[in-house]
Amino acid sequence: RFLLVASLFLYSIYFPFHLFNIVIVTFITFKLTQKEKAFHTFLAVGINCLHLFFYKYHEIFFPESRLFLSPQFDLIIPIGISFYTFQNLSYIFDLHRKKASPYENCYDYLLYISFFPQLVAGPIVRAGFFLSQWKNRRKIGKAHLLGGLERIIHGLFLKLVVADNLAEFVNNNWENAYFIENGAELPLCLIIAFGCQ
Repeated sequence: RFLLVASLFLYSIYFPFHLFNIVIVTFITFKLTQKEKAFHTFLAVGINCLHLFFYKYHEIFFPESRLFLSPQFDLIIPIGISFYTFQNLSYIFDLHRKKASPYENCYDYLLYISFFPQLVAGPIVRAGFFLSQWKNRRKIGKAHLLGGLERIIHGLFLKLVVADNLAEFVNNNWENAYFIENGAELPLCLIIAFGCQ
């Protein structure tokens, strides 16, 4: 329960009203997927897609709408809307193909959808994989702490030493790469450096 509350709290920091979006869409998806009928599957997919299209593509579908053009109507797109929509869709399709078993309660499913470490950056995780990780409790020992510390130090080294120094080289020379008199070596080096960065 603590992880669910923390995830929803972090999600609602930027714009608290968006908490209703993720909770309502997730709850509807959970309820519809409890029934193993094609109509309910189709309805769950449709609701998730309409929710995403409304926020991200309303200007394309309603270009002349006075409501969307008025200065008072400022539609703020929810954080991670694409991610949690695709996560819901992934769950729906996995259930339909019998590649996952349904979640027993809505709390676990809401945690699966709103889990904050992956909500904004991803990746989309399969329902069965997340549930197995969530249900199997682990004991934290010295080896786990040292392994985590090693990964943190390794990541900081790659960011602060490698990536930041390569970024300085790339940023300082990027404009010079367009001039033909500099040859092909500079653009090639910049492409490799940028990829490594």
